[in-house]
Amino acid sequence: MIEQEKENKLKKVYSLAVIIWSAYIISVFLYGLFVYLIENKIIQMETLGKGKENLKDLLISGLVILSLIEIFIGKYLQKIITNPEKIAKNLQSLPDTSTIGGSLQSSMIITMAFGQSIVLYGLFLYLMFHTADIFLYFAVTGLLFQLISYPNWNSWQDTAEEVLKIMPDAKAG
Repeated sequence: MIEQEKENKLKKVYSLAVIIWSAYIISVFLYGLFVYLIENKIIQMETLGKGKENLKDLLISGLVILSLIEIFIGKYLQKIITNPEKIAKNLQSLPDTSTIGGSLQSSMIITMAFGQSIVLYGLFLYLMFHTADIFLYFAVTGLLFQLISYPNWNSWQDTAEEVLKIMPDAKAG
């Protein structure tokens, strides 16, 4: 069980992590709104990839492969960064600046950035070829990845408890 003061500090960092997560999610919808405005000719924009249709399949394939790699790397890095022993080791090497909450939040931000990049690949392809379906595939994939990466409070508490077993004097937030 985490002492109350440390839990309160961890909750503050967790609350900020949820706000950051929410901003990432909202941005996906803003990109979608942008695509909607162009598709419905509310905003006029030239196709950037005009005359480059022969690159379309290659770009799509490459970005799909890159997206899949990012999903696996994102989840792998999240698992490594949130490892209690790894967090404790980082806290011991930087005791004045590192916190348990900061380590967990960093992991979440890195994971969310991978999900966001997948959505941005779809937006890039849309701007190149004005194909809303392609944007939608990438946007849904990135959004789902971000949704499953929601910062879980119980997981944060469990990790903090494990770190505090290893390093009782660790700062929580």
